[in-house]
Amino acid sequence: MIFRKIMATLTFEFRRSLTKSRVSTSLVLALFGPVMLALISVLNKWEEIPYPLMVIGIFQFLAIFLSVLLWATPVVFSELEGKTWTYIAIRPNGRLVSMVGKYLNAVFWAILTSVISLTLSCVVISNFPWQSFEDEIPRNARNIAEIKSDWMEMFAFSADPVVIWWCLFPAIVFGSMALSAIFVHVGLITHKRGMVFAVIYAIVETVFAFLPAIVRQFTVGFHMRNIAFKHSEFRFPDAPEGILTDFSAIWVHYVGLIIIALIHLGASIYWLHSREFITAEEA
Repeated sequence: MIFRKIMATLTFEFRRSLTKSRVSTSLVLALFGPVMLALISVLNKWEEIPYPLMVIGIFQFLAIFLSVLLWATPVVFSELEGKTWTYIAIRPNGRLVSMVGKYLNAVFWAILTSVISLTLSCVVISNFPWQSFEDEIPRNARNIAEIKSDWMEMFAFSADPVVIWWCLFPAIVFGSMALSAIFVHVGLITHKRGMVFAVIYAIVETVFAFLPAIVRQFTVGFHMRNIAFKHSEFRFPDAPEGILTDFSAIWVHYVGLIIIALIHLGASIYWLHSREFITAEEA
């Protein structure tokens, strides 16, 4: 019964999302990464970026972050502003159904936006002058060491647009689930200033994700990065060991993102039923 209510809420939220302003916003977010890559190509600066998988991954993380910021953070504030929270609160399981339905809608739009951005980004880089770039470095690498040839083979594999798409797609799906849960939690704790605190969290999380410490295990960006890199089997010979990736199996990072999502969803349910939200009429 609850499942049917959740799906009904998801359907309602999805239909309500199909407005010109919201669809246009999602398209702008989806086009940001491809446009930036196209500008890099036009300015002939791609040769200065040695890791295309990382660059495109950063754009996809930004697309996910901005998407869930718009869709997941106002999970309660939108109802309070629309003066419908009182009706939801008195319905059987109304709070839970509303939160989960909005969460699933945020996950859907985050995945859709980022996948469109990823697909267009791969189309853009498929037109880059990869052949001349790959020919130049092995020619110089022959004078250095044979190990460089292995590095270049791995680089050529990781620079393939199809490989990049398949490596980043699972990271996008599981990252959207985790980030949406976090932003729903933030939106419930600080519903009046949810977006402000969500931006602060994103900045802190980005910094912590690159720290060579245990704290990065609790960040979404770290697990997304490891999923993408481990799928591509790409090594970073010039980077210190343990800075960008770790030695855990890939399933550990999938489980890590699922645990992060479940923890924040559980905390959100607790906050949802343990505090009262004052409407405008009551204030």
